[in-house]
Amino acid sequence: MHDLEGKPEVYEALKKEYHSIEPDFWTLLDARMCREDYKSRPLHGKTILIVGGGPAGIFTAIECVLLGGKPIVMEKRISYSRNNVILLWDYAMEVLKGIGVKTVDKKFGIGSLHHVGIRRLQTSLLKIALMLGVEFHPGIVFQKVVPHGKSWAAEVLSFDGEVSDDDQENFHKENVPSPRNGFLFEVRGNVLLFDALIGADGLNSQVAQIANFERITMKAKPAIGVTFNFVNSRSPEENSLDEFGVSSYCDQEKFKNLQEKHSIQLENCVYYRDETHYFVCTVPKEILLELGVFKSDAGSYPELLSPENSDREKLAKFCRNIATHFGLPDKVPFEINHRGEKDIQVFDFTKKLASTEQVRFISEMGQPDLFVALVGDGLLEPFWPLGTGANRALLSSQDALFSLTEFLTGVPKDTLLQRSSKIHQQLKLVESPDIKLSKGNNENNFLLGEEHYSEAGIDPQTRYRSLVY
Repeated sequence: MHDLEGKPEVYEALKKEYHSIEPDFWTLLDARMCREDYKSRPLHGKTILIVGGGPAGIFTAIECVLLGGKPIVMEKRISYSRNNVILLWDYAMEVLKGIGVKTVDKKFGIGSLHHVGIRRLQTSLLKIALMLGVEFHPGIVFQKVVPHGKSWAAEVLSFDGEVSDDDQENFHKENVPSPRNGFLFEVRGNVLLFDALIGADGLNSQVAQIANFERITMKAKPAIGVTFNFVNSRSPEENSLDEFGVSSYCDQEKFKNLQEKHSIQLENCVYYRDETHYFVCTVPKEILLELGVFKSDAGSYPELLSPENSDREKLAKFCRNIATHFGLPDKVPFEINHRGEKDIQVFDFTKKLASTEQVRFISEMGQPDLFVALVGDGLLEPFWPLGTGANRALLSSQDALFSLTEFLTGVPKDTLLQRSSKIHQQLKLVESPDIKLSKGNNENNFLLGEEHYSEAGIDPQTRYRSLVY
């Protein structure tokens, strides 16, 4: 709920009660809500249904509140379980600090490399979202939108047990728990009616399917990705390890030694240390076949990567040899995942799924057009070793909300879609240096000449250097 000026009532009540406990947190969010592109509250009075409670979904919800909207988040999972560590660009760090992440996680942003455990980031964002009054509903599986009166509602499923990360990917298959019958999503006993739908529900996005988003597969050089995590006991020996992200072309000697000693050929390898010791690497499938990690060269990548075609002991040995080669002590055990197994995952990096558009509309006779947008991995599958996922996810959230504000202020659909297409093309190519920087002057709190992102806001033209529409 918001007051007449569009300010979130829950936020204002909590700030009044707890301002003395963490004044910096409230100061940061007050400052963000006073920015030129936020203080008009362009989403005031609008309910936005966000499907997916990962970093992209929760960040979108936070921004929705600050823009005056009422976000409702539904999430399949009832817990966060991923141990992987993600690399953050300078822009992402500044934005996240600007919404108070460092005040709820004092260790956030410590160290020379900007990275954070994805579970830590998710829980920190969720804490902030709840402090802002965001409604978060776990254990709810989005199915489709349906007309309801002169508005829109969502048909959902609800599982009695937890829906894991793996179950999300296999949700429509037979090996997941049996859901209760589909029903219209209700909030406090009333069917939830919403004005916009945002899909933050990952690669197998149900929102993308029901809104008929065109999604294409971009093929790359054949390579298998492997991520693996070890327990971080924070011993002096472990803390002394240097973090890195390097390709075999940049440090041929180091990779050559790995190949000579263990017959392991890698194309690149990344090591970050946070809640776990996290490694991600890409390796030709031929190497995994030679080492016996894959039992046979199956006809397709899904068959090749299936659990039945993998030798888990040899896979663990493969990962251990890499970690040891790069300096992790042998005594450090593997982290255990939510299935009670060593936290090792194998992926196909040969192809990447990408939507050709970020915004679509669902239209039906007698109904108002429903604005639908994709954010995060459902919009553009990341390449993990490059660390683009979370960074582009935050940018895509801001892009989507900008398009929504344009729609709500009466910009014609054709014009909106043309602009969104140009914005999306920028997102697909953007790297950290492509985000606009400003220089400090005597009118802001930055040192004279210091570079910062204070002018970057919801309008993509303030963020992407080369965007003009």
